[in-house]
Amino acid sequence: MALAQRPWRSRRPWAALVWLGVAAYAAAGAVPSEATHGPLAAMLVLLAAFWTNRRMQRDQHRRAHHMAQTIIALRRHAAAFERDATTDALTGLANRKAFDRELALAFEERLSGNASALLLIDLGGFKQINDTWGHGIGDAALRQVARVLLQESRAEDLVARLGGDEFGVLARSIDGAAARRLAQRLQRAAASKSVHQDADGKAVRVSFSVGIAALADRADLDAALISADRDLYAEKARAIANDPALADAKVRSLIRRKAARRAA
Repeated sequence: MALAQRPWRSRRPWAALVWLGVAAYAAAGAVPSEATHGPLAAMLVLLAAFWTNRRMQRDQHRRAHHMAQTIIALRRHAAAFERDATTDALTGLANRKAFDRELALAFEERLSGNASALLLIDLGGFKQINDTWGHGIGDAALRQVARVLLQESRAEDLVARLGGDEFGVLARSIDGAAARRLAQRLQRAAASKSVHQDADGKAVRVSFSVGIAALADRADLDAALISADRDLYAEKARAIANDPALADAKVRSLIRRKAARRAA
């Protein structure tokens, strides 16, 4: 059975009209007639103008589409660049640059009654983890601490990795007592999770010390940072005194000197 043929339909009707005009003009040339040549020539000129206009419109649309796609690509690259510039690659948390910027804004907002608290966090025994089980387990420990901080902090809080085994939490709209309770909750959650199991099946866990400063109680941002730093190293010194396995002799000596110097 022969297939039914669909009637021919040009995808570009304007092109068909142009060629129809050309054919008509050529055919008219065989019959010399001024009355025929005049209208056909005018029609051909109009068709040529229409065809040229359509080409210009198509080219303009193509250029506009290309420009729009270029702008979208540039915006995506800019967003990715900004994200990379303010994000810690290992943990996915905000980095120090982003944290310092938000901390400065939060300090300015404290005068309007929207007080926040600064939590500085330093892992205990991290060097021992790296030395004993390798940097891969050390990286896993950092990522786990990051997850704990994100899960246990509030949605409005900013969690950041400040560098090495140091983290920070900007707890918004909170006083010193509530910030202390938040810090204790973060510590309990981190201590309850295992990072690795050694050959004897013993779980390797990560603990950390926290230094706290309520921004509303500080005259300037540097004072808040110094206060949180002192609180952090004082707690770290107490933790090492209670559990010497958290650090080797050199690190314990360094922590004690820092704590004494910052308390002076």
